[in-house]
Amino acid sequence: MAAYDEERGKIIASGIEVVPDPDRAFILIIRRKKNVSKEHQDASDQAIFERAFSDKPDRSYSTKKRILAEGDSWVNILTNIPGQPDTFVDVIARKYYVNNIGWPGDTFRETFGAKQYKQPLSAGTFDFFVFSGGGVDFFGGDAMKNFVRPYGEGGGSKNAQTYVKDEFDYFLRGVVRDYRTILRETVKWSAPKSTKLVMHGYDYSIPKPNGQYLGRRFEELGFDTATLLPREIVKILVNRFYDALLKVARGSEGRALVVDFRNTIGRLWHDEIHPDNNGAKKLAAEAAKAMKLVL
Repeated sequence: MAAYDEERGKIIASGIEVVPDPDRAFILIIRRKKNVSKEHQDASDQAIFERAFSDKPDRSYSTKKRILAEGDSWVNILTNIPGQPDTFVDVIARKYYVNNIGWPGDTFRETFGAKQYKQPLSAGTFDFFVFSGGGVDFFGGDAMKNFVRPYGEGGGSKNAQTYVKDEFDYFLRGVVRDYRTILRETVKWSAPKSTKLVMHGYDYSIPKPNGQYLGRRFEELGFDTATLLPREIVKILVNRFYDALLKVARGSEGRALVVDFRNTIGRLWHDEIHPDNNGAKKLAAEAAKAMKLVL
């Protein structure tokens, strides 16, 4: 991280704190600290504003490849703030120019609906548009309950597929529809530049006993997180999400690609759903390979 970024991170942290949303995975709550001087609060607000709306690189790059990133906390987890881990986009940004407009408090629908990516795409300067979204819709909180049956309704079955509701099929149809729209927007708004849409799923998260994102939710549904069954259910959800993304890519005539992060992180997790710094490096290597970039 550049010295300027480290100093800016300290300024931002002087006025705000980041805490997980107890009800929604991939969502972080950014709130003002209590009993902070107006001077520190104003400085923090200004640093956040500059970070969010500046399209100027903090340093020069040896490559002309440019990347736009938008979406959830897998692209932006407010790494500038002390204590927050890197994302794979942060790792790539150490070598390639990245305009990261993602925000960890945005859901897929909010990001898709706001279309804040239209203006930077319309500049026609980006080689890749990394869009990260969808995990918040099926991981954690009420989302998990929408797509996973309680253990008691499965008749004691050890087959993970038994517990995946038909509603997940309806959700995936919406994923395909919305990503196809994003692809059309990318093609249209970036012309004549042939910006490629880069989609990704997630790795196989490991539910933990009383885990704040997954474990606690599975336990509320009657599952024992000491068994393998919750992990197998997660694998089904993640795999089928990838199937939806691959369907979009296959019909894109090469304008969209999918980065496969499955079986990449291993046990290098910061929490149940975010990689730690070393995990982020492994994800970045996979993303760079898919985009034919060298880290």
